Amino acid sequence: MSAAKWRMWACTVIVDGDAVRSCLIFAVQIDGADIRTVESLDPEGSMSPVQNAFHRHHALQCGYCTPGLLMTITAAWERGALPQSEAAVREFLSGNICRCTGYQSIVDAVLELSR
Repeated sequence: MSAAKWRMWACTVIVDGDAVRSCLIFAVQIDGADIRTVESLDPEGSMSPVQNAFHRHHALQCGYCTPGLLMTITAAWERGALPQSEAAVREFLSGNICRCTGYQSIVDAVLELSR
């Protein structure tokens, strides 16, 4: 899949397996759909593989953009569609509207997950 399909935003949630921007979708459009928010990543109190990779690489940013990053990366990871190179990961992350800090730790976490 192209990186453009996976553009992420702070409001990203997973709807029927696809990363979507909740701020641009009407409730009627997703009536009956399986909707996952960042809270769904650890339903039993243990972190998901994506959260664990973020933890290992100290890849957390502010609470504004991190949920969108986690959900977009989770959707791609679950489909086996994570980018394989540093340049591709940077392109994959380029849609994030937050620019708190450097992305190297996030890039490293994604590359670990893509192996």
